[in-house]
Amino acid sequence: MTFSLSTICTHVVLCGVLLVLMSALTYAAPCLDKPGRIWVMTGCVLLAVRMLLPFEWKVTKTIYISRIYPEITCFFNQTIQLPYLPAFPLYMVLLCFVAAISTVRLAGLALTQYRYRRYLRSLPVTEAFTIVNRLGRTKKVRCVTDPHASNALAIGLFKPQIVLPALSFTEQERSLVLRHELAHIASGDIALKLFVEIISSVYWWIPFIGALSRQTNAALELRADDLVTKELDESQRLAYLSCLLKVAKCGRRTPSPFAVGLMTGKEGSLKARFRYVLEHPRTSPLFHAVALLCIVMMALSFFVVFEPYHIPDDVRAETFSPRDEGAYLVLREDGGYDLYVKEAYMGMLTSIPEEIQSLPIKNYKEERP
Repeated sequence: MTFSLSTICTHVVLCGVLLVLMSALTYAAPCLDKPGRIWVMTGCVLLAVRMLLPFEWKVTKTIYISRIYPEITCFFNQTIQLPYLPAFPLYMVLLCFVAAISTVRLAGLALTQYRYRRYLRSLPVTEAFTIVNRLGRTKKVRCVTDPHASNALAIGLFKPQIVLPALSFTEQERSLVLRHELAHIASGDIALKLFVEIISSVYWWIPFIGALSRQTNAALELRADDLVTKELDESQRLAYLSCLLKVAKCGRRTPSPFAVGLMTGKEGSLKARFRYVLEHPRTSPLFHAVALLCIVMMALSFFVVFEPYHIPDDVRAETFSPRDEGAYLVLREDGGYDLYVKEAYMGMLTSIPEEIQSLPIKNYKEERP
């Protein structure tokens, strides 16, 4: 397992391309069915894991690039001298700068989480639940009402908590909101949201990184909607959607970045959730084919690294391509071959390599003066 400038460049390029593909995929099919939602969630998890491991492995396949890329790596490999410090390659200095900003961002997120959890501990517990998560473990969940909250949310990895806004919910609406947040907790969505947010904060400098968090949030909300509404009749589903609309009118701000809210995203995501619950849309076979291709690309990206391929000018002057005009072989009397390029003698060969077998072969006697 190695870490170098080539692995960093490969990491940035592949992750940027995959983020664009994921965004384009969900933009082309904003209303997903259950298999489509699973594809998107799988892609988000794989992409987050790929970003967590920017290394070159023993089984990594090297792809050599000879245009533009060598100049880029040469630029970032140049040594710079900082005052009172030893000389470092430019890319190492930039990495230290990026790491410093990432540390500040993570510290800010952790501080926001700590302050909000401390505030929640001051609120009275209105209800308590005991649930069984996907791993078969029981968890105790407390429920509080925050008079300043505009969104219902689930928060807390080890000590989960449900926060309800001070809205006039009916008994049925309150029950549906609680079921939605309990579905998040039982499915382990808080842990996944925490993982994705940390990855997004560390790699803030990669283009389109915001798409990873948006797509993950959308997939998590659709899964919770599915768990809540799959056993409801039509009137209960309408009541559930009415509840979503009531919360959306109050706002969608989540006070903690690691919390999973009832309402996330923009207006388009709310429309997609309405269609998902009411119409059960089906995505096209083309969507599934492209999604599968994206998943395969993400898996293969673990085993690929781009390396620069550069031939110095003094060496390039002494090299030739089999496609060069005027290149030919001369069969010698001893069975060997003389190689000529534009009438200039290049050397003797005992056999013909596969790369130049297409060159014309002349008789030694024909070339003698």
